[in-house]
Amino acid sequence: MAQLADTAPAIAGCAAVEEHSVARGALIGVSLHPQGPCGDGHKSPVLFWLPDRGEPSQSVEEAEAHLMAALESDSAAAPTEGEIERARMRLWPALRAQLAEADRGRWSRHRASPESRMLARRLHQLARAAARRRDAMALASADRGLRFVALGHTAGEEMLTVELLALSDRALLERLHHLPLRSVASAPLLPVITGVLIFR
Repeated sequence: MAQLADTAPAIAGCAAVEEHSVARGALIGVSLHPQGPCGDGHKSPVLFWLPDRGEPSQSVEEAEAHLMAALESDSAAAPTEGEIERARMRLWPALRAQLAEADRGRWSRHRASPESRMLARRLHQLARAAARRRDAMALASADRGLRFVALGHTAGEEMLTVELLALSDRALLERLHHLPLRSVASAPLLPVITGVLIFR
């Protein structure tokens, strides 16, 4: 899509066009920023087409059609505050669904490696044994490890999983107790609107 618009500068902001070849609505860009101490700074771009009538869409083809219509239009103007506010109100339900989908993806849609499954089974056994002994520290370490294996892993975290499997039970629980927070927590996402294009 950037190549389609290579004759125009990329500027964050708002604009409106009067274009009769496409439906009325708004094309809105959003960037999802992980926040907090476990955020990694990675920004995920999302693009929504929000028609005045009908369901929101993230279809690349539909977005391209509207972008091309805007680039070919000679009626660009500043949108009114009312137009921007109506676009934001239409965006919210679609964005809320996107955030929920992103959160589910970070927690449950990865494919656990064989090593992660082996480590999870071992940690369940250690947790049960710690509960029988009423060993709160070992139980907390096993729980920390289970939260770690429940997340999708980077290549480095997969290597760490292999290292953890090779440790004795005592060494494993000790290492898990000192795992960095980012490995066991998911950063909340802050949505930031990067651009609004209103089609009148």
